Amino acid sequence: MAYFFRIEDALRSNYRPCKRCRPDLFQANYEPTQEAVGQVQQLLESKYDQSWTLEKLSNHVGISACHLQRLFKNKTGLSPRQYLNRIRIQRAKRLLLNGKMNNVEICYAVGFREPNQFYAAFRKETGSSPLNFKRSQ
Repeated sequence: MAYFFRIEDALRSNYRPCKRCRPDLFQANYEPTQEAVGQVQQLLESKYDQSWTLEKLSNHVGISACHLQRLFKNKTGLSPRQYLNRIRIQRAKRLLLNGKMNNVEICYAVGFREPNQFYAAFRKETGSSPLNFKRSQ
């Protein structure tokens, strides 16, 4: 068994860096799981209007659905579904204030498949209905 005090010495002796802790990145706070969570966040932020399931998201990042759910909740404080709904509601609020679309059109534009889901998520996130939100602004 060989011990090295510097990464460069180990590399010169033809040892490879650990694939889990990645000491070659020289980052004290590197967390491999953060990369998967970040990929899911970027995906949901850019394609919020598409239909997403936990299974689809987990296939995209290459980890199990249960593991993704747990990691995502630990890192963000929200489940992937809650995170997606928050993004959709933020977009819906902007569209409501724009005033060019009605509630049902906004519902479908931000990715909800049913108006009831949209109204329930909007009320949960903002504490009011879309119409009351628009009137209060």
